[in-house]
Amino acid sequence: MAATYITEFASCGNFGLPIPQAPAVATQAISPSSSASTSAAFNALTNYIEINTDTPILMAVLSGASTVIVSTANGWRVPAGVPRLYGVSKGQKLSVIQTS
Repeated sequence: MAATYITEFASCGNFGLPIPQAPAVATQAISPSSSASTSAAFNALTNYIEINTDTPILMAVLSGASTVIVSTANGWRVPAGVPRLYGVSKGQKLSVIQTS
């Protein structure tokens, strides 16, 4: 079964590149499929997330109580096996859907 892994970080170091400061404040895994899957709300300390996925996905970061989910019209494509780092706010969520 495919999985999308979310690692939450409080800060990134200033090393000339955005490198998350360990340790992570939280981790989550969600299972992308042909319908949208949504993570739990990000930790209160989370400012950055790293996304790593076993299968190509479309993703969208949702604000708190948003009922909008990811779709082919609003999703950002993340290829399988290519970690991505995004700035987020506490309480936001990640919505994903499997794509090709």
